[in-house]
Amino acid sequence: MNLGGIFIVFPLPDQTDLHKKSPDLLVKYLFGRDGLGSLKEYLRTKLGVQLDSASLTDTGCIDFDTFCIALHCDETTKYTVETEDLIISAVFRYLAMIRSQAQHFEQLHNEVRLDRRAHFLPEVDDWSAFLKLKRLPLVNDEFNIATRLHRYEIADVLSARHLLSSYSAEEMNGFLACLTVDQCRVFVSDLDWHTEHVCLFSSPDGRLCCQPDGIAPYNLEKLSENLLALCRAEWPTASCQIDTVFTWPRPRPFVCKNFSLKPRDLTNQPNGPRKIKRQSTLDGSSSSTNLWFRQDDRFQTELAYISVDLLPPVDVVRLALASSLQISILANLFSEELADLKMQAVEADLELSVSRSCNGIQVCCSGHSEPLPALLLAALGRIAELRVPLNYFNQERIGNLRAQKFSLQPCSDLSQIANRLDLAGFLHIQRDYQSLDTQTLDREVEINPSSFIAHHFSNPAHATPLERENWPSRPELYAEILALGNLTAEQVISLVDSITAVLPPLSRRPADTFRLDPFFMRCSERLLPRGSHHFIRLNFATNRSIELTSRTTRLKKGDAALTKSVCGLLLQMPTAISGGLKKQASKYDDFFFRRFWHNCCLWLLKEALTLCTKLPDCTKRDLRWDTVIGCNANCIVIELVSESHPVAIETTIELVIACVGKTVDSITKEQLAGMKSRVQQLATRLFTAPNLNRQHELYWRHITCGDYDFSWDTHSLDTNVKTILDRISKKDLYNYWKKWLKQGSQDRRVLSVHKINRQQFTFNAQDDYYATYQVQGIEVRSLDDFKQNLQDCIPMQTASLKDTFNS
Repeated sequence: MNLGGIFIVFPLPDQTDLHKKSPDLLVKYLFGRDGLGSLKEYLRTKLGVQLDSASLTDTGCIDFDTFCIALHCDETTKYTVETEDLIISAVFRYLAMIRSQAQHFEQLHNEVRLDRRAHFLPEVDDWSAFLKLKRLPLVNDEFNIATRLHRYEIADVLSARHLLSSYSAEEMNGFLACLTVDQCRVFVSDLDWHTEHVCLFSSPDGRLCCQPDGIAPYNLEKLSENLLALCRAEWPTASCQIDTVFTWPRPRPFVCKNFSLKPRDLTNQPNGPRKIKRQSTLDGSSSSTNLWFRQDDRFQTELAYISVDLLPPVDVVRLALASSLQISILANLFSEELADLKMQAVEADLELSVSRSCNGIQVCCSGHSEPLPALLLAALGRIAELRVPLNYFNQERIGNLRAQKFSLQPCSDLSQIANRLDLAGFLHIQRDYQSLDTQTLDREVEINPSSFIAHHFSNPAHATPLERENWPSRPELYAEILALGNLTAEQVISLVDSITAVLPPLSRRPADTFRLDPFFMRCSERLLPRGSHHFIRLNFATNRSIELTSRTTRLKKGDAALTKSVCGLLLQMPTAISGGLKKQASKYDDFFFRRFWHNCCLWLLKEALTLCTKLPDCTKRDLRWDTVIGCNANCIVIELVSESHPVAIETTIELVIACVGKTVDSITKEQLAGMKSRVQQLATRLFTAPNLNRQHELYWRHITCGDYDFSWDTHSLDTNVKTILDRISKKDLYNYWKKWLKQGSQDRRVLSVHKINRQQFTFNAQDDYYATYQVQGIEVRSLDDFKQNLQDCIPMQTASLKDTFNS
């Protein structure tokens, strides 16, 4: 016998009023799942039958419904009557298994509701383009819009059967009671059933509008008594072998059970997240945990973000390169160990990530607020229990880390060196560990684990007797925590207590050192000497380094790039010094004005570069001008790749800087107005959050780099930036360029990096170029020694306002 399909149809009472519960969707979900223990897997692998669907049918009618299970048979397989009975019995044994698992129905409802809500309104970046598609955001739904308008109230037309806002065990059991063998009709079609036209529309007299001629093409048969008895039997039945095949699906952990919004604090929240003091820190001593919290008062979403930054001692990350490499290896290990937890988070429409932060290891969770604390505590608990062998941090893994960083995150040598020197403005940039092709700038990397790793994440039992004898008693460990979104302060404080209980013991500091100083537990940022010019020589000859250069400068890979060298120029501007602003200072005694004055001037100078008409096109194409916005200092990074020697390239860069100054001095009012308009758009794009995800990114970036100034986080950002831009005249901008960028200025702070192609320039040729080096810069031969001689940057928050504007 050739079977085309089997259709098992159950008549149901009208399901319209059950659209908030929709028990049929729970049964549909179970029939649709695949994998070991499922009906779908059994039918496909054992009987060669495809389970197409199990759902309500859209007949266009009301007052009754039907639930249809449709199975499609393999056209190449010959089926017997016994096989047909086996297919039907498998369906009803699966239904019997479902009825026996009433204790799991509510968990199942939560999982189905989560999936339906996720598909109800898809995440679309450009809604205007989405609406042009002229279709409703209904995904995987049985009813078309005409049926929905016929069945539901206008307010429920779109949300019906998607939000599933309530659960009823009684309705679920009642629906399953209708899915019995005694209340169904089984339709078995032949192989060509779908080729004949079957009209379902009735004429006014009740007859089919296209009545078929002759005898109807079907036969009515009763199911055998043995089959009926098997389909009616309770679960499980020892005599039925199929009952040993089917299993209930594994419950998904971390599924949200409550999507409601938390009570909102009606008082106006300050700019940015606020720092919360816990009761345990009011005794005069301070925990090492900084807790930042902001309730969602802009987007009214049920989502939340909770992020934890585990911070080792300052000397581990900022001073010792070997220890910093070990922290990165440890972050990669944590991420690998939590791979299964990440997959469970994805199943629950959550996100879990573990990665290297600016100064430590960050664990970030996001999604529906109700299950988020459980996910975060599970991840931190795994991290706290992990014990790493001391020999794990070997040279091979450090080499693999450098290769990974090289391939995934190419970074210019100048930015890498600035980050290694802790230059102000670069603290927020994560370190890159590609090898610098020099033997004088880096000391040999030691592989011995730092005391931080050895104490918190290694097993003392595996240590040597000498290592156990010198085992550290209490290395420091700190944490920054940000909670944002659909949360309450009480809930967050309780969560932080749970976090500190799960993690290794955190250090404590005296209360007088626990303040909102941006670097109270970080290494101070460094400033280049005023009026100085230092340079570093790097040599390369390998294709790997050349490829990195070509990627960094956006050049095409190939033979043309093999003959090029690179010069990079870094100019540093401390934000505690106004840089040309001397009038009306008393009216703007706030961080926002002082910081954005610098930011706007730098952005305007970059806009002026686009107006330079005397620069050759090749120079514009190969030139990279970046503005690095930091906390206590900003930087301009200018890099140019060329076939010339880096000394000659630096001369070209100085000509570009001079050209920018001339352009600023000669721009018209219309040009300046256009520049300010583009800068205002840039500031809005950089500091305005269109959604909760972007808001978290802005907050977390500032917190992880120790920049606790959130004065930019205000609804009046556009107005404030416009006020600053309106007060920047052409003369102010020219004075800013003259003070910080002009060659020969006493306030200019410069670090240049020369990356020389050894294949083109021999060492003798290099000596000839540097013999005529006009800048007379001081060469840096050791990064560590040079770093020790740099002065600490004065934080803008502690700078005297009078000194700031009178400097």
